[in-house]
Amino acid sequence: MNSIPQKTSSTTIKKAGEKVTIAEKQIDPANTGSALFQIQRFTQRIQQLTNHLQRNKKDNVTKRSLIRLVGKRNKMTKYLQRKSPDLYEILSQK
Repeated sequence: MNSIPQKTSSTTIKKAGEKVTIAEKQIDPANTGSALFQIQRFTQRIQQLTNHLQRNKKDNVTKRSLIRLVGKRNKMTKYLQRKSPDLYEILSQK
């Protein structure tokens, strides 16, 4: 039997040996384009890239991607604060 490794979906990450689904943290599971969902996804990707850069210090392409992603998250956070202060409060408590 050949065991082919399964790819994880973009909404699932591995954390401390267990899978944590972003959908569990969502208000509406069908709405993956919401600002709150995107900020959560950006944060998880930033954590992944930060861990990668700690192991690969000379990876300048990833460093640039990380900087761009942090900028996107900051813009999205400002947008959420402006458009929906109640959701921003929920986000800032996490």
